[in-house]
This record gives sequence, C-alpha cells and structure tokens, in this order.
Amino acid sequence: MKSKSDEDILLLNGYVCTDSAGEFRVYTDLVATGLDIICHPKPNPSLDVVYYVCGKSGNSKIFPIEDVEEAIYHSRFFSEFYNRQR
Repeated sequence: MKSKSDEDILLLNGYVCTDSAGEFRVYTDLVATGLDIICHPKPNPSLDVVYYVCGKSGNSKIFPIEDVEEAIYHSRFFSEFYNRQR
C-alpha cells in the first residue's frame, strides 16, 4: 500500500493550496481555522521539506517543522492561542 504524500495529508485535514511562489506553497485551513502553513520543499540537501506556520500578525515566526502532521497541530494550536480572550 502506498503511503499518503504530505500534500494528501494536508488536503485530507482541510487545507487547500491558496498561493505559490516558485517552490513555496501556502496552505490555508478551511475546516478548523488554523493558521496558514508555508511549505518549502528541498530547503537543503538533507531535508525533503520544511513547513512554517504563519502568525496572525504577519511578523510572528516559528521554527521550521519537518513533519506535516506536527505542522497541522501547531497551526491549529496557535490559532486557538491567538483567538483566546485576554
């Protein structure tokens, strides 16, 4: 049985590719209002792909994430964090 690709996992979890620039792709969560995920394939010879979760303010940064399911988790966790009452 063939394993699902990272893009398949994003699509199955409610993300859709909304923009691309060169090799970068931006995925937006249409299901659980998670933060956008930027996909950077082949950032260096030792990595196949790296994901970045975008902050709501546009200037928030998060460390690179190598696992797509972990990127989805952080996207939704940080979205809830930003949306909490203060």
